[in-house]
Order: sequence, then C-alpha cells, then structure tokens
Amino acid sequence: MSTNTLEIKSLDDIFYYYSKVKDGEVNDEALSISVDDFLENFEYILDYKDSLNRLHGTIDVTLASAIIDLQNFINNLYKVIKYQDAPHTLSDEELSALRIYVKITDGSTKEIIKNTRKLLEKMVENMTGTEKVIVVAIVSMALTAGYIGNQYLDYLKKQDENNKTIQNNQQETERTKAIIKGFSDVNREIQLKALYTEAIKNGQKAVLKPVRQNNSYTLQPSDNLDEENKTIKSTYIIDGEKAKQILKSKRSTSETDIINDSFFVKYIEALDDNNKYKVKLVSTSAEIGGIVEFDTDDENIDFNILSSHLANRTAVSLTIKTKTLNSNTSIEKLIATITQEEN
Repeated sequence: MSTNTLEIKSLDDIFYYYSKVKDGEVNDEALSISVDDFLENFEYILDYKDSLNRLHGTIDVTLASAIIDLQNFINNLYKVIKYQDAPHTLSDEELSALRIYVKITDGSTKEIIKNTRKLLEKMVENMTGTEKVIVVAIVSMALTAGYIGNQYLDYLKKQDENNKTIQNNQQETERTKAIIKGFSDVNREIQLKALYTEAIKNGQKAVLKPVRQNNSYTLQPSDNLDEENKTIKSTYIIDGEKAKQILKSKRSTSETDIINDSFFVKYIEALDDNNKYKVKLVSTSAEIGGIVEFDTDDENIDFNILSSHLANRTAVSLTIKTKTLNSNTSIEKLIATITQEEN
C-alpha cells in the first residue's frame, strides 16, 4: 500500500488505518497527512431541540451554561494534550484558535463547530499520525456523549452474530475486524491516561446539560461520505432519560482544570460507607489544597501509596481536578495516584 495516499472519508477509515499502522502495513507519516486532509471537511453539529418552547431564536441560561462548559472542555483538553504535567495559562492566540461558534435558530440551538479543522489542527500540531487519531477519538467520544464508542461495541456484537451465518463477504469482514481492532487499540490508549478519561466525562456533561432540562439532542458527526455509504449513522437522538443513564452526576458551574502535581497527604479518614475515605491534600507549593473523598475500589487510586506517603511525610504525585471560584482554587476531586508503590 502507498505510504502517501490513504483515502480517509470517515471515522471508520481513521480507525482502520490506525490498525494498519500498528500492524506495520501503513506508514505513520501517510496516516498523519491523511488525517489532516480528512479534517478539512469534518465537523460536529450539536442540535438541541426546544421541546418546552423556551428558546425562540435565543439562548436560555441552561444552554448558555452548557456552551461555556463546552468551551472549557475544549480549552482544558488542549491543555491536557499539550501540557499534561504542568499547569498552564492559555495564550490569546491559543484561545482564539480553540474558540467554538454557535448558530441559533428559532425553536432550537444548533451548535455547529464549524472550525473543527482549525481547532483540532491546533491540538494535534507536531503529532504523529497515531497520536492525531487518539485526539480525534477523544473529542468524538466526548461530543457524541459516548455514542461513537458504543457504535463500535455494537460492531463487535454484530460480528459475532454474522460469523455464525456468513462466509460470503470475507473482504468486508476483514475490514470490519481492522476497524474494531483500531478503535479498541485507540480506546485502550485513552483508558491508560486518567487525564484523558476525565476530559471525556467533562465534555459529555457539557453536551448533556441541556438535555436534562427536557430538550432533545441530535448529534451529527459530519464527514466526507455520501449519506448512503456512511457506516457511522449521521444522527442520534438523546432524550432526558438516556442522558440520565449516561451521566448521573452534575458538573460544577465553576471553572475546573485537571492537572498532575505533587501533594502532601495531611490525613486519611475512614467513612461509614465501606471502602470510602476522606483525604486532605496540600500541594508542595501550598497553592492548592482541599479535602476530598475517594473509593478504594477505584482502580486509578492506590490507597497503599497514599498511606505510605502520609506515614513518611513525603510528597506523592497525583492527578486531580481543581475548582476555581472567585479566584480561589481548591481540589475538587482525586482522579489518580501517579507515584508507583515502592518495593
């Protein structure tokens, strides 16, 4: 296969060629160039239908808050990708490149991220082809409220069913296997980084916030395929009940950030609920502190590491979510322990 001409028209193709790169059948540089070409005509359309007749060509408080949350998700994801291990204030140039735009129509608010290419290009500049695919997958899984991921899980179920009855289209079966493998590999890379998984959750919360106010929501990843040839369906309706099933917790309306930093563990307190504890953390610079709860069943949090650093009075490296309100920053959530347990 040529190392310079890969035809990418859909998210399916992106995962297909990701798999081929990992198998050594395709050049990573070719994937990088082709992803850039794909982004030229790729966008996300988030369309909130007004079932309560509240909008009339305007944005209400809930929708305005969701748009702010969505912009914060984009900004924070960029910081996670570019500056994972250090707090960073985005420059005016970066903020301008990451700005999203909202189209308002009577009876609905259609968030058309027309600058998807510009936005994603800013995130993936100087990255390899496979790294670019991971970023596209993160944004897609967030802005489609997890639908993109669920679609590929459905592929697995259909493949199992089809394997029992078909032998007539081996070529398509092999392509489907490569697509599933590509997505599975990308998803595995994302799940290995708590920063990425937390960013996806925040993006989904922003997207679903208006849905919980009895609006309906249509997502439409728009790519380069004709409608009849799309493998990923162009639209998917999410109502209030489905939104509740996907996300049960409410996101804070204050500004949040996700960072890695070093902290002193001041105390750990057992709570009445089994396996739940309260921990007080103070950053080594004493600029950020807070008391948060965590569950020892969370595989990203190692209770033994926290306990040993409490006993030894040494700093531990953690991934946390911060909350900033009225210029005061505190710890909102402990996401993961980074320091490895010593032998």
